[in-house]
Order: sequence, then structure tokens, then C-alpha cells
Amino acid sequence: MRMHHFTDVQKVFQEAVISPDLLMLLQIPSLQPQQEQALRRIIAESVEQSIYEILPPVVDRSVTIALITTKELVLKDFAFDPNPDKILKAADLIV
Repeated sequence: MRMHHFTDVQKVFQEAVISPDLLMLLQIPSLQPQQEQALRRIIAESVEQSIYEILPPVVDRSVTIALITTKELVLKDFAFDPNPDKILKAADLIV
């Protein structure tokens, strides 16, 4: 399941594109047009690479926290229920 989730995140980022508007907000000292375009491209690629490197671990950590929290809530809610089938059904519905 974990690998499937990671490939979903990769798919989203492969479809994502840095907005040209974002690149236009950059304040670049006066350069020749070719140099300016090259610098903008390098910056865009750097930002994209940073996103690719940072986001998957953050998403993975968030999912882990959500799963642990959900498990604890379900265990709390069914702590005094004598029927173990109810907690198993609740666990199946969550996942």
C-alpha cells in the first residue's frame, strides 16, 4: 500500500507545472535576454526538484500520523464493546 501511495504522489507531480507567473515575479538583475531565460529555467528546475525531494516524506509522515490517530480513536470507541467483529468491520471501513 505504501508504494502505491508514493506512485500516486509522483503522478501528481509529473503533471504539475511551475506557473510562468511565478517565474515572472523573480527579480533578476539586468542580463542579456538569453542569460535571463537560462537563469529562469535553472530556477524553475531547482524549485521543481526541491518539491520532488521534500513533499513525499512530508506526505508519508502525514499519512502515518493520520493512520495512528485513526487506530487510537477506533480502539477508544470500541474499548468496551464485547463483540470483536464490530471493531474489525470498523477497521475495514476505515481502510
